[in-house]
Amino acid sequence: KIINTSKTVYGIGWGADSSTLFIMNADEIEIWDVESETVQGNKEIELTSPMELACNKEGTKFAIYNTYGKIEIIDDITEESFELVDYENMRRDSMKHMEWSPSGDYLAVCRVDEEKRDTSYFYIPGMLDIYDVNNKELVLSIPMRNYPARSIWSPDGEEIIAVQNTGEAVLVDVSTGRLVRKIPVNSDISGSDLRPYISWSPDGS
Repeated sequence: KIINTSKTVYGIGWGADSSTLFIMNADEIEIWDVESETVQGNKEIELTSPMELACNKEGTKFAIYNTYGKIEIIDDITEESFELVDYENMRRDSMKHMEWSPSGDYLAVCRVDEEKRDTSYFYIPGMLDIYDVNNKELVLSIPMRNYPARSIWSPDGEEIIAVQNTGEAVLVDVSTGRLVRKIPVNSDISGSDLRPYISWSPDGS
């Protein structure tokens, strides 16, 4: 199917099944019924200039970040909408990726460390931040020599893989912040945002 929207699309995400698709434009998140190709509702966005949308697997929590480094959370269960974090002095390309934990309680944020961006000609340092969204607090912040372009939670949510833009991935224990191991990732992808293909097996082993 091809969904034709009347506005510019800045992000998409699936609901709990393949029948619902969330499509974000500059003002709102439209709720589309895929079969009938019609809009069934919408969720207003408070942020201006949104860039990316991340949905939890149940399709009940939404994270939106914008060009100014702010992240907004929309929670259908609690019917709350709030600003989770405001990364001040961020550039347009500072935010790289967001990923909900399997439980939907935590949000991983991959970003450039702006305080150290210009300290080296050869690499761009970054951070992997993990937020407890329910309590609206940062619980883990892991500095990385090269910024993470992507993150992937383990199926049980106890570990997370962060893929750096150099192609090297690191496996982190979320409860302790301890680096478990480094994983070299081969990729033919070139460019400023290297995102090699990597995933967990369904049982997390």
